[in-house]
Amino acid sequence: MVERRNQTMTHNPGFSSADELINSFIARQPELESVLETLSYNNTASNQHLLIIGQRGMGKTMLVHRVARAIERDPELAAQWYPIVFDEQAYNVGSAAELWLEALHQLARQTNDQKLRSAHVALRREHDSKRLHDLALARLLDFADERGVRLLVAVENLQDILGAQMHEEEGWMLRHTLLNEPRIMLLATATARFDEIEQPKKATYELFATLRLRPLSRDAVRAVWEQLTGDRLEAQACRLIEICTGGNPRLLTVLAGFARGLPLRDALHPGLLGLIDDQSDYLESNIEALPLDERRVFKALCELWDPSPAREIGEVARFTVNKASMLLGRLVHRGAVEIVTIRGRAKYYQTSERLYGLFHGLRPSPSPHNRVAHVIEFMAQFYLPERLPEVAIEFEARLTDAPPNSRHVKVAVTRGDHNRALELLSQLARDTPQSLSELRGVHRDTLLQLAVANPEGLHAIATTIPLYEPLAFALAQELGHDVLAPHEVTEVANDIRAELRKLRGPSYVVNVPVLAAAEDAPRPKAAKRRSPSKRRSPSKWRR
Repeated sequence: MVERRNQTMTHNPGFSSADELINSFIARQPELESVLETLSYNNTASNQHLLIIGQRGMGKTMLVHRVARAIERDPELAAQWYPIVFDEQAYNVGSAAELWLEALHQLARQTNDQKLRSAHVALRREHDSKRLHDLALARLLDFADERGVRLLVAVENLQDILGAQMHEEEGWMLRHTLLNEPRIMLLATATARFDEIEQPKKATYELFATLRLRPLSRDAVRAVWEQLTGDRLEAQACRLIEICTGGNPRLLTVLAGFARGLPLRDALHPGLLGLIDDQSDYLESNIEALPLDERRVFKALCELWDPSPAREIGEVARFTVNKASMLLGRLVHRGAVEIVTIRGRAKYYQTSERLYGLFHGLRPSPSPHNRVAHVIEFMAQFYLPERLPEVAIEFEARLTDAPPNSRHVKVAVTRGDHNRALELLSQLARDTPQSLSELRGVHRDTLLQLAVANPEGLHAIATTIPLYEPLAFALAQELGHDVLAPHEVTEVANDIRAELRKLRGPSYVVNVPVLAAAEDAPRPKAAKRRSPSKRRSPSKWRR
């Protein structure tokens, strides 16, 4: 059992005290400023409503609660706004009337006002939807008038409410209220863009400005890690953590909890296993919430791990191509799956959240012979290399008579005998415990020098060594092969190619463009205010 080293709330920031939430809010300051700036614009006859979009764990709930705390602690904002924050799942909201009824319920809980509680209880007995809508909304507006404020209604998972829980006519009723009632602003979240905001004929089309939560930048990853562990990550180590977590604040928080007080190389593999164990109930509950057939397709995609077409996914899930394509379309709509690329008529899919691939890859077989475990081990070898030992130029007999080992590979590279180094690697590629240990000992710099000297030869050998999968993928790209790989493998390969580019020097010309490592995400801009009545091309809202 891996020991959990901190107790940071990772799933529901609403359970944290105001001080705990503010102190733990590190990485989304620009997005917070963007939301608060939008609030400052909303002081006229109509409000700009805002939709925050991001995958699970990207910090949507944390941001919403931080906005509420910012309003409460800023006298100027508190004089203008009162936040009403819904629970993360509002399953009881199936109409516009029930949305306002739930808002009244949350308002009564937040204020602990007995009159509001009584009003909510009385309105729950009202079965006329139109009357319920008018009475619940009127009670909210009365509260706003009494306080002299506007209400910021924060609703999570809007894609479920508008897409699955509400009928279309209810959406039009909601739109009418939000366009014409300046005392209410809707701050909503969603896991992805969805039809109700994308399609021109839908009620909420162009009703929201959108703010997308991107993966954390490298500087933000470093800041969060330092805050949680007390350790400042070096550049390479920071890149490793960035890839392992995908810049996901929730995963970063959990992994830091297990790594605290330990050297990163020692903590990485057990920390990831601990992260999987910590998140297993949450991940399983998300998977089990899917309809049965979609669940089978999703698990098949996790099992494959690579970006895959519907045909291959259908084979694993035992569905026809047409049925698999239909179910994948639904999963894309939910934000659980994304389309990586399209080749001809075939779409290639992968899970939106990389943790699911690690979850399915590590949990059944956390042994060193597992494919995911090999990739993690190579990442540690590449980003956290031990000091490269100095070696003397040895006699040829020492290279030929003794059993091959990692030191011999280094000696051969130092002598410039790259063919001999490749021959030694080929001998080490035999699947034995001793050879695997020696392959682990081959330094990253030795492999990079070989890749520069003979990419074709090293690629042919690396493809036979499971531990070297990221290296084999990087060399395949260098040689112009059209290949796909999981998130983690692709990102490591990008960094390998960037290192090769440095070694070759500026005068070297490669036919295939070298993909540099992922750049830090740009600072988000404030959501721009606009009139909902003015129609714009949907493409302008995809930025």
